[in-house]
Amino acid sequence: MKALGDLVHWLTDPANWQGSHGIPVRVFEHIELSAISVILALLIAMPIALYLGHTGRAGFIAINVANVGRALPSLALLAFGLVIAISLGLGLGFWPTVFALVPL
Repeated sequence: MKALGDLVHWLTDPANWQGSHGIPVRVFEHIELSAISVILALLIAMPIALYLGHTGRAGFIAINVANVGRALPSLALLAFGLVIAISLGLGLGFWPTVFALVPL
């Protein structure tokens, strides 16, 4: 019960609702991260899906490639994205996470 009380106290503390680290800012960051990941995934997958659906070929290969992408652990993708982002000078948080979310 102490954890629930601590949660209520944290949520009702005005300091957590304002400033650059407040809850509204973090919610917007989460929505932005999710939206960019979904848009990138659509931009990658939609042309391929439309082509394969129109021609009716290579469906078996497309399904297997998609399943391999789903089998990759998110943490491994995040670690790989972190290495790439550091080497490209993109930072540590946003772009490695987008890289991990796009295949999912």
